[in-house]
Amino acid sequence: MNLIRAFVLSLACSLALVAQSRLQLNPGDHVALVGGALADRMQHSGYFETLVQERFPDNKLVFRNLAAAGDEVAIRHRSENFGSPDDWLNRVKADVILAFFGYNESFKGADGLPKFKTDLDTWVKHVRAGNFSGKGAPRVVLFSPAANERHQDLNFPDLTPNNPNLRLYSAAIAEVAKANGVPFVDVFEPSLKLFTAAAAKGRSLTINGYLLSQDGDQALAPILFEGLFGEKAPGGDLEKLRAAVNDKNWQWHQRYRTMDGYNVYGGRSALAYQAGKGGFISDRNAPEPHISNYKVMQEEMSQRDVLTANRDLRVWAVAKDGDLVVDDSNLPAVTKGRIEQARSKSRQVARLSQRRRGHFQDDPPLGHESEPVRG
Repeated sequence: MNLIRAFVLSLACSLALVAQSRLQLNPGDHVALVGGALADRMQHSGYFETLVQERFPDNKLVFRNLAAAGDEVAIRHRSENFGSPDDWLNRVKADVILAFFGYNESFKGADGLPKFKTDLDTWVKHVRAGNFSGKGAPRVVLFSPAANERHQDLNFPDLTPNNPNLRLYSAAIAEVAKANGVPFVDVFEPSLKLFTAAAAKGRSLTINGYLLSQDGDQALAPILFEGLFGEKAPGGDLEKLRAAVNDKNWQWHQRYRTMDGYNVYGGRSALAYQAGKGGFISDRNAPEPHISNYKVMQEEMSQRDVLTANRDLRVWAVAKDGDLVVDDSNLPAVTKGRIEQARSKSRQVARLSQRRRGHFQDDPPLGHESEPVRG
């Protein structure tokens, strides 16, 4: 009898641990993706989000991708005045944070592990102490980086020598997740198996050895889903839903990753003009009759927010085997008449600044921000 009681207790503890290791989604949850290129590129194929929306059609989930190629736990390259990572988690009202870190950091090898673990542990504790949605602390899930693939096109460099480092960093992420009681999803080992199977057929699932192709995203999405929820991913023809997801994600990408951040957020955002007059002053929040680049572009960003939210409605409708026509008649008003003049003045100032600094036609435009090569 004691053996049976012990077995039942052991089984109950095991089931409790399994339940704790899986993500629980609630109706109305806002899901934020953060990290490097693995997460960043998901918004362009849409396979992973499509599976989640299909599985939870009544939850009206809101996905917002805050990742960017090159992002690390402690380093996120953005424009001046773009806003901190916490600012953006607040902006998207994150209830759930799916974190994809460790790839960039892995190039520091074993010597970089202690700092990476400390940074990741500090970040997990920090965000779990937050309340970005107004409904309480967010649920956090840590994902390992994917493996590197030996691309079938031998013109690409062989990145697989970094796989031992990626395995080390994946194990470190698992340790941090366990120490903090948050779910962990291993992407490294499953992706390595996918690459091996593809190579046996003479195929590649990346475009260059580390950035997943659309086929790679499609192959990995069910694995991410199963690791996250502990069940088989939905099947069937989901292309209509994926198209709706991608349409929504395109609008969000234009908002979060808007071009020319130097005008939208940075130094030139402070330039303010008057209609019909030359010259400018420097004041992001200049009073009338001036209008600043910042004011104009933030109004446009507000419209992008609404354009994205309008397309959430269609995602939810299609997920429930319905549909709707997206209605963008609710876009917030923008300052009219002087917008084009402000933009034209800004371009003139940019060209003048480039000439003064010795930039030529083939140089990157002033304020251009390139992303790190690794993701």
